[in-house]
Amino acid sequence: MSNKSERQRAIIQLVSARAIASQRELEQILRKAGWDVTQATLSRDLRELGIVRAQGEDGARYMPGDQLGGQDKPRLLTLLPELFSGMDGVG
Repeated sequence: MSNKSERQRAIIQLVSARAIASQRELEQILRKAGWDVTQATLSRDLRELGIVRAQGEDGARYMPGDQLGGQDKPRLLTLLPELFSGMDGVG
């Protein structure tokens, strides 16, 4: 199978339904289901779909970004001030 939208729909269903810890694991599951997918294609699909690898109750796993429930927001709020001390215009 090679239809991009169908493949991406399958990816969303898989990561929503079960804990998948690595791209390799997801690639193997998709191949067993008949999808011809490379790691590069899978990586691009995950990025386009907004699927991220985050710490869940059962360890790190891939999940749709909208399922994070803001758990990464506090970390970003504390990290950004540490990374940026100021900004200057150039030009």
